[in-house]
Amino acid sequence: ISVNPSTPTTYEVTVTSGGCTATDEITVSPGSGNPVTITSPDQTICAGESVTLTASGGGGGATYTWSTGQTGASITVSPTADEVFSVTLDEGGCTTTDDILIQVQEHLTASFEPVSGTDFCSGDAVPFVINFTGNSGGQTYTINVDNPDGDDFNLPNVGISDGGVIGFSLVINQTTTL
Repeated sequence: ISVNPSTPTTYEVTVTSGGCTATDEITVSPGSGNPVTITSPDQTICAGESVTLTASGGGGGATYTWSTGQTGASITVSPTADEVFSVTLDEGGCTTTDDILIQVQEHLTASFEPVSGTDFCSGDAVPFVINFTGNSGGQTYTINVDNPDGDDFNLPNVGISDGGVIGFSLVINQTTTL
């Protein structure tokens, strides 16, 4: 698509696939020869994580100014909540802007414990419980129990909104203390 607006104009693109939607927009000012593009896609990070945002476009002498006040083609951010970051490319007075959405998921916490006691004999079916919280909003979870004696235990795509409790039993193959 080619555009040549006579006034600053914001263009938006929306892509939908399988019920998921992604949207991005760019503001083009008259006379801007090189649009700025944030090369990272919109993304989701866990609370406490950082992400590096990188912009491209413009030629020599172009400056990048981010909504955080930082300058330069790349910045690292650590948002504590969902946030839209924008970058403005200024090339000789002609400017373009691009935005990116960084969504922040709550930090996951989990505990894995037998329901009662810690001494079990070979052949016992031991009831366990996994308690976890975080990632509200109907997320799915993959739960892996790493068994050092072999045969790991996997529960893929567990759908529980806002954390929860999962109970299951493992059969002990030898006398063990947990």
